[in-house]
Amino acid sequence: MTGRDAVTSADGTTIGYDVYGSGPGIVLLPGALHAGHHYRALAGHLADAYTVYAVDRRGRPGSGPQRPDHGIEAECADVIAVLERTGATQVFGHSSGGVVALQTALRHPIAKVAVYDPPVSVNGSIPIDFLPGYERAVAEGRNTDAVAILMKHMRIGGPVDRIPLVVLKRLLRFASRRAGPDIRELLDAAGTFPAEHRMIVGLDPVADKYREIEAETLVQLGGRSPEYLARAARFLADVVPRARLMVFPDLDHNAPDESAPDRVATALREFFAP
Repeated sequence: MTGRDAVTSADGTTIGYDVYGSGPGIVLLPGALHAGHHYRALAGHLADAYTVYAVDRRGRPGSGPQRPDHGIEAECADVIAVLERTGATQVFGHSSGGVVALQTALRHPIAKVAVYDPPVSVNGSIPIDFLPGYERAVAEGRNTDAVAILMKHMRIGGPVDRIPLVVLKRLLRFASRRAGPDIRELLDAAGTFPAEHRMIVGLDPVADKYREIEAETLVQLGGRSPEYLARAARFLADVVPRARLMVFPDLDHNAPDESAPDRVATALREFFAP
């Protein structure tokens, strides 16, 4: 990492971000529960050619909290503040960060936007029935149980998706006692997920607005990601005028931050090249 900076968003909330490398700017938007530094490996693979601004979205330790009326307008305003501060014109978003990236492209001039597994809801395709149980677990201080519920119902855990929920909860409780700071931070951020998830599901009626995106768009999909993410990727590739779909047949949802940041970065380097 080459530095750390912050900007004040439109409503006065501080938005922090890590800075990697030098060259044309790319604003990186993390997925649910994640902070910018969870993508340091991905940023590292880009840093010799680009300046990567890895954002701490609201509710993460480097930024201000979510507000009671948290929604997409605030998320996009945060990204726009970073874009204007840094002069970057390119954005990459993973998972829910991908939805924010696409929504920002509807509100602000962006040259290129790349997304990996964005959970765009298409006619109710995104799971939400598990959310009350998730929120109860967070309210009772059982953040590891909440994350287990999230992984099980959203099917984003790769091989662990096949583990029964009761067993997965026990495994995460055990692992959390020996976890490093990255995992503990992820667990601490569990309370940010419900507002983000409701925001994403609530965008469903206006999904066709994505036809108005003018930016050149790359939609990346993990071939081992769940079907609702594949459906979202195909939808975007069909409706966004300048979009193309790239499928990694052997990768799962966690490729950008965990399993294959080098491969995702290679594709991004080519896409973002002048």
